[in-house]
Amino acid sequence: MNSEFDIGTAVVEESPNHFSASLDHGWGVWDTVNGGYIAAVAARAMTATSGKEHPVSVSAHFIKPARVGPVSVATSLIWAGRMLSRVTATVTQDDKPIVSLLGTFGPIRHIVTHDLIPALTDLPPIEECIQPDRSGFENATVADRIEAYMPPEEAGFLDGTPSGAPQITAHIRFKDERPIDPLALIFLADALPPPVFNLPSAPQWLPTISLSVHVRQQPNPGWLRMRTTSPRKNYDRVTEEVVIHDNSGRLVATASQLALVSSQ
Repeated sequence: MNSEFDIGTAVVEESPNHFSASLDHGWGVWDTVNGGYIAAVAARAMTATSGKEHPVSVSAHFIKPARVGPVSVATSLIWAGRMLSRVTATVTQDDKPIVSLLGTFGPIRHIVTHDLIPALTDLPPIEECIQPDRSGFENATVADRIEAYMPPEEAGFLDGTPSGAPQITAHIRFKDERPIDPLALIFLADALPPPVFNLPSAPQWLPTISLSVHVRQQPNPGWLRMRTTSPRKNYDRVTEEVVIHDNSGRLVATASQLALVSSQ
């Protein structure tokens, strides 16, 4: 366990079903911590409680913003079957709950399927994509943990030329090239910028209300192909839909997120 992700999501079981962890500044978004990262920290503790191999489906509801520093994760095994187990968890910081989670855990296999979701064949080859210039966004330190190559037209929001379509597509992997497993997919589902940043007059801040990640298969080694879109906006809330394929085109994860639209 020596990758940045494994170090940053490490948990210690202090007593049965009670874990400690430390949220690292390297996974931050301005003065808070990335939601997918927090969900992965909790999912690591939940996996230990489940007695199963991997997270299959994890839903997190964010009660208040998390800050860098120590947290506690309390887990509860609510059902254990031959194939799957279900676990709840509450993450607390400064003795206050910040995230509540429910997850299903079990085996994740590498299989060949006929996927109903297209394999992002319109994403240009990585050689035709760019790593966006993050000047002015240095405080989003979570972006330093990954490599993401985007089509030039979808990266324009960073220099004041948004594409006009609420979509961001990318080739993505960990910067230290850590292999992608189901736990990593929990984080990566929330690793790209919000797609509404590509709209004119985009909101400045989108705190997450809820995030649900569903792991379909174990990815092949190498780059992932990822797309996040915002098909619906309803007054002060926006939804985000995520699909992640591996480099062979197999669907490996889907996710949905509900975020609060804020100008702060």
